[in-house]
Amino acid sequence: MKKFWMTLLVCVAAAVGAGAQTVSTVAVFDGHTGNFPYGTIIQGLDGNLYGTTEYGGGGAIGNVYKVSPDGTLSNLYSLCPKYPTCPNGTTPWGGLVLATNGNFYGSTTDVFQYGYVLPGSIFELGPTGTFKTLLYFDPSGDNGGAPLSSLVQGNDGNLFGAGNSGGKHQSGTIFRMTLSGQLTTAYDFCSKLYCSDGVFPNAITLGSDGNFSGTTLYGGMGQSCPTGGCGTVFKLTPGGGFTTLYNFCSLANCADGAYPTGNVVLAEDGNLYGATVAGGTGTNCVLSSPYNCGTFFKLTPSGVLTTLHSFCSVGTNCLDGSNSYGAIMEGTDGNFYGTTWQGGANSSHLCFNADSGCGTVYQITKAGELTTIYNFCGQDACADGYRPLGGLMQATNGLIYGTTEYGGTMVNGGAGVVFSVDAGMAPFVQAVINAGSVGKRVTILGNNLRGTTAVSFGGVNANFTVVSATEITATVPRGAQTGWITVTTPGGTLQSRNRFSVTQ
Repeated sequence: MKKFWMTLLVCVAAAVGAGAQTVSTVAVFDGHTGNFPYGTIIQGLDGNLYGTTEYGGGGAIGNVYKVSPDGTLSNLYSLCPKYPTCPNGTTPWGGLVLATNGNFYGSTTDVFQYGYVLPGSIFELGPTGTFKTLLYFDPSGDNGGAPLSSLVQGNDGNLFGAGNSGGKHQSGTIFRMTLSGQLTTAYDFCSKLYCSDGVFPNAITLGSDGNFSGTTLYGGMGQSCPTGGCGTVFKLTPGGGFTTLYNFCSLANCADGAYPTGNVVLAEDGNLYGATVAGGTGTNCVLSSPYNCGTFFKLTPSGVLTTLHSFCSVGTNCLDGSNSYGAIMEGTDGNFYGTTWQGGANSSHLCFNADSGCGTVYQITKAGELTTIYNFCGQDACADGYRPLGGLMQATNGLIYGTTEYGGTMVNGGAGVVFSVDAGMAPFVQAVINAGSVGKRVTILGNNLRGTTAVSFGGVNANFTVVSATEITATVPRGAQTGWITVTTPGGTLQSRNRFSVTQ
């Protein structure tokens, strides 16, 4: 139901933000390399960054791109080179996931072939661009469809994703798929009375406990919602066990937020953190209550929600940002980072509503202290981009990367940019899947790994092989306990971003 979602959305130059944080334009899309990047960027085994654009590329609708850390942008695969016939699918809203077999997996929201329009597909893409469609979603929608967010690989090796439409009740699904393309439904939304379990799921996130957390755009039992459900936060086990953790608009005037469109993050402190695109108590929002400009929240495992920040609380033009749509992330410094689609100090006629602001990058602490790192459209003709819609990610070089929906060039308002945030965080290493049993071979991503002399899991040394400067494979050693992965290199010891869970 991407139409429902859309109705709600309505120079390698440097710009210094708050403190020592520096935002730089890494690459600029030009149409041929894609238009309108939405999905969150990921890091590949080779250390390059990969993502998708909704339009453009070598064809008309949809592209997978590669960008090196130094800003070299190129096409990896164009989905629809012969529009209007698009058997490989179109408009890949979600990004990619790197699986343990070294391949990328992604999804499309439409397929045009043989005179039919199908509600999307799932594909496999090799690192050199070898493409294979693994499945098409059924036109009946019974097995879900229109996935708008990235797939996630579970600890069991299967891929999990959210179908924004379809299912038994035509309200969305969480699906499970093997790497060979066998699909089953893990959960059908609106299975409970009055759709109290939610409608239209967004991105899901794998937690350190092996379970998934996510949000729904609509549904739930928030008593102050004027539309019959303003969204939920839920927990799902790999076997399909479902729990609603929170119903938005449970407070008067939706002061606790409404309509989450992104993810939630299970942080190191055991709580979930996320953002809503509406609601809150910001008094400077252009729109009136309950459709205020969104919140940033903390949610305990027992379902107690604390609003850490209501956007549009600073300045008459929402200097603290407005409408945080994309995925948030927890940095290795323990703070959270995200973007807002509107608000900020810079306005332009290019930003659709000249008075609404062109978007921001923000940092927020666990105590709720928000700092605006960057205000987009700070350069002539918005060469630095505007309207960031996709999520943020932190690469193993320590930098944060994201994209803007528009800007960068003057062609059709700009096709978007890739930007980086240097918040002073050090390089680290990270396993592709952050869990495994003793004896399992694990792929570890990093930088400058040649010459590595030791790898350990929870302090226990492991056998390892240096594959390249950006990849190591290691075997989980006997006696290892859940804890940090450490890699000793000539340049120093690198620690994993998260604790590695040693499973049975």
